[in-house]
Amino acid sequence: MLRHYVACRVALALFRERCPALHMALFFLIGILFYVDLGCGIAASLLCLFEKRLLGASVLIVAGYAYTFLSCAGTADLDEVVGSALFHINRVTKQRTHFSRRFVYEGVVRVLVESEGKRFRRLPCRFYIPVGKKRPPASRDYFLADVRLIRTGAHRFVLKKGRSVPWVPVEGSRSFAEYRFRMKERVVRYVKGKIDDRSVRSLAVGLLTGEKESLLQAFLFNRVGLGHLLAISGFHFAILALFLSLLLRPLFGKRTVAVILITALSGYSLYMGRSPSISRAWIGFLFLLAGYVLDRKSVAGNALGLGLLSASISDPYAITHPGFMLSFFATAGILFLYAPCERWLRKIFPKRSSEEMEGVPWRIFAGSAVAHALRKALALNGAVTLCTLPVILFHFGVFPLIGLFYNLFFPFLFSMLIGLFLLALVLPFLFPLFVAYGGFLLDLITYTPKKWLLPFRLSTVPKEGVALLSVALFVWSMYWRWKDPPIRKWHY
Repeated sequence: MLRHYVACRVALALFRERCPALHMALFFLIGILFYVDLGCGIAASLLCLFEKRLLGASVLIVAGYAYTFLSCAGTADLDEVVGSALFHINRVTKQRTHFSRRFVYEGVVRVLVESEGKRFRRLPCRFYIPVGKKRPPASRDYFLADVRLIRTGAHRFVLKKGRSVPWVPVEGSRSFAEYRFRMKERVVRYVKGKIDDRSVRSLAVGLLTGEKESLLQAFLFNRVGLGHLLAISGFHFAILALFLSLLLRPLFGKRTVAVILITALSGYSLYMGRSPSISRAWIGFLFLLAGYVLDRKSVAGNALGLGLLSASISDPYAITHPGFMLSFFATAGILFLYAPCERWLRKIFPKRSSEEMEGVPWRIFAGSAVAHALRKALALNGAVTLCTLPVILFHFGVFPLIGLFYNLFFPFLFSMLIGLFLLALVLPFLFPLFVAYGGFLLDLITYTPKKWLLPFRLSTVPKEGVALLSVALFVWSMYWRWKDPPIRKWHY
């Protein structure tokens, strides 16, 4: 037991040398957890038992706690507050409910002053306006007198105001939200004119705006464990980067392509709007592409750490957002658990070298290729599921078991659909092919046999248990990376 404990400490020391940004972000995040939820903070701080430089880790934890305390002071137990507010709008969307449609203004109350003079800062909130009613342009900050903020979640509020309270624009303030909303509306109108099929059109609009155009379609994707494909994340950024790089590589050098990709992905991030998963994906790709521009080797773990650190600084309570947690845990699973899972699966699907495959019959060669692809898909699926399952059960209480099967092949088919959609936007004559292929994929999830839909339910999952399991999975993955002789020097 002592030998394994020492091995884990050495593994985390190697991790700190290889991924210092992610190492810093993890302990800064533990400090935030101490402020947000003391039990989760204590559970996550068990990671310190495997840390050699305990003083540095303690400083980062204190820094995370102090930053959250200073930036969110007085708001932890705030349920409702009334006063005058300065409202900054980050994003405008159209939301469809079961009974109506409405505009959603997402932003932050930069300052709210109560009648007694008490001030609150940086309160994330939403404001709803029914479609059809006059709405203020989201290109300015607004001063609102006598408004009410009502808590809807962890450091999340909804803004209420009376009809007589005017929207007073703040001179000199600017917001990109209105321009982004109008640009999306123009793109959506163009696509709707090209696609007649209602279900495929809803899917295309969702890919273009990142919003759920059809509640039924979102339910069908979630029912088979594919809801993550509809949420804009690193998966979509990767497909866009791959598509652009394939077009640009024959024309430009590697550095030029990297600069163009940085510009294009930054524009795409600005167009889609601010969200935890988008910010993390954009910063990660920015870091990796900057390595090509500067001719420096980039480490994916450091890119993930910078994304996590920037998102936590921007909004410390982002760690309670399901999208942020699922995006971070899934990426961490790919980076740190994929390799151990893939090596374990070699016992079932042995890895064969090119020398072993020389001169073998084509049937054996084809079977080996299928086994290779299946091993990779199972390892990826297993790594992501191991990391995200506790988060899914904690937030939603149910996990669709059929998702283990669908995630083996459907993300690849869906990536082909996105690539075809990008081509159709450039070459409109491809829209009929996109509609046919999109309809085929939607039929695959719509007509899933009911007897296959076996959800795994767990009504209550303690937050502390999620934190403990996350620490255990992280230490276990580091241990197995260090233990395997071929990667004893931490090459990955």
